[in-house]
Amino acid sequence: MFLASADWADSHRLLRAIRNVPVKTVPRLVAAIDRMIDFSVGDRELTLEGPHHTAITLRELLSRRAFLTGKIRALPAAPLSMQSGLAAIQAEEVIALALARDRPSLAAAHYAALPETERHNLVSFWARYHSDVPERPLMRMLLALPQPEVRALAIAHYVTGLAQRGLLAPLL
Repeated sequence: MFLASADWADSHRLLRAIRNVPVKTVPRLVAAIDRMIDFSVGDRELTLEGPHHTAITLRELLSRRAFLTGKIRALPAAPLSMQSGLAAIQAEEVIALALARDRPSLAAAHYAALPETERHNLVSFWARYHSDVPERPLMRMLLALPQPEVRALAIAHYVTGLAQRGLLAPLL
């Protein structure tokens, strides 16, 4: 239904509403999402910031695709300066999916592959705001990070996010 809509806002709402997709339908749905992603990446006004419909819809398309496939799709047609940001949008969903499936080592591998800024922003965001990311697998992911520096910074950003949320005040 979201592909048949002529209005991008309706398509976006329908895309966000996709739930419980039958396994047989997933390949067709992913192919349709890929076509929309390719169209969006080819937009001359492509941006990930602001109210432009491409910025709003592309994020959701990438997240939904990553959720359905569990993989990060390379987008070589995207501007070089945006490729890491587009991959990070997908990686966030893949990491959250791995944590929901209690696979912290897979989540840690994807997390470690993110650019440094994206890693810090992701963990801070999850700590600062209530999210559906399960806490115990997230803790195990942070402890499973292979590099001590990455692990220490990730834990520090997580603790900082919790402090900003006011969850550490009773402990101090």
